[in-house]
Amino acid sequence: MGQFNHYIEQIPDNIYNGSKIYAGNHVALFMPKGYISEVSIITEDYHITLPIENPPPIVLEKKDFDFGRNKIIVFNPDVEVYCKKHEIATSRYSTVTIKRKFLSEVAEDMGFDQKILFTNVENPFSNNIRQAILNFKQEIDNYGNSSSMIIDSFSIQIAASLLREIKSNVNFRDFGLTMGDGYVKNARDFMIEFYNSDISIVDICREIHVSPYHFIRLFKEKMGVTPHEYLLNLRIDNAKRMIKDNEDSIWLLVRDVVS
Repeated sequence: MGQFNHYIEQIPDNIYNGSKIYAGNHVALFMPKGYISEVSIITEDYHITLPIENPPPIVLEKKDFDFGRNKIIVFNPDVEVYCKKHEIATSRYSTVTIKRKFLSEVAEDMGFDQKILFTNVENPFSNNIRQAILNFKQEIDNYGNSSSMIIDSFSIQIAASLLREIKSNVNFRDFGLTMGDGYVKNARDFMIEFYNSDISIVDICREIHVSPYHFIRLFKEKMGVTPHEYLLNLRIDNAKRMIKDNEDSIWLLVRDVVS
């Protein structure tokens, strides 16, 4: 559980000692008996909190927030969270920590290689996210950490559900539309314009903001050939045109000399 030390070391002993903790390699679920009151926490990774009862007021980046129960509260990395003193010290809630690198890898596999920033702190309750967290908890409850692969699969489910359900700077809900013909067209336009240069798949993906893995798969699905093959065909076609132009020029030169 050392990968979550940055967060754990900020939790007061009286809260930590009464908490249930379920941790994998990339995701950890904390079920404390009460909120961490009057203490500032710096989030190194992504955090989501699911309050069963009304949580205390929270100061986030010097702004006051009052949240309701049965909501999903999301904190991006590198923000300061301060929980004000609460009347009921034993309010029930769960909080999930997701390593930022892991969430980025899941997002990249879904086709996006940019930094993910969730835009709303308070979000509607989601059964999909709740079920993903419950699956993660039940696996560790029943089998401990005996299978890291299975725990990782439930961790991916949590991360993917969060990316799909919670509003961010990337609209994963419209994934099928935004990553379809439009992105392939942009890639084709870029290749047609710069095929004569020393461009690579990485250059193309950087231009259209998509991961190489997903781009290659998507392009092949839409075009019937890989990006490498498409780029090679462009260069071959251009070489053929140049040869034909040269042949035409030679024929015209010979005709002029003969005549």
